[in-house]
Amino acid sequence: MDHLEHQDKKLDLTDKLIFASNVETLWSLKDFFLVLEFLRDTHFTVSFWEDEENWASFGKENKAIGYIWRKYPLIIYQEDAEYKLIDLFAAFPFIIKEAVKDFLQPNYYIEHGKVKDLIPYFPNITKFSINDLWFYTNPT
Repeated sequence: MDHLEHQDKKLDLTDKLIFASNVETLWSLKDFFLVLEFLRDTHFTVSFWEDEENWASFGKENKAIGYIWRKYPLIIYQEDAEYKLIDLFAAFPFIIKEAVKDFLQPNYYIEHGKVKDLIPYFPNITKFSINDLWFYTNPT
């Protein structure tokens, strides 16, 4: 399981975002939709509004489990649901994984200067939640 680095009780996502943007694989919109199809075929619910969202959210048994970024091969998921994603990770080993405890708590951090070109609309804030990341990286 991947773990985040601690920085003043905030969990730093900077390196994970940079790594996902530089991963040595061809990530395309087709790959993104293949992952969504795989999730649906393995009985996950998937929500993605094309041309409105940069992330797809997915869940199982009425529980949100994770987000997958359309732009980069990055999946952020609830760590307690990792066992439900084993088949996905096996089918798409190039996807960068990040397990988190919670989507709602503002426990996360990025070094804005290092990722401002990757996520240009993300504000220079010191703490945010995973849901905030989703919100700020979707088109306005």
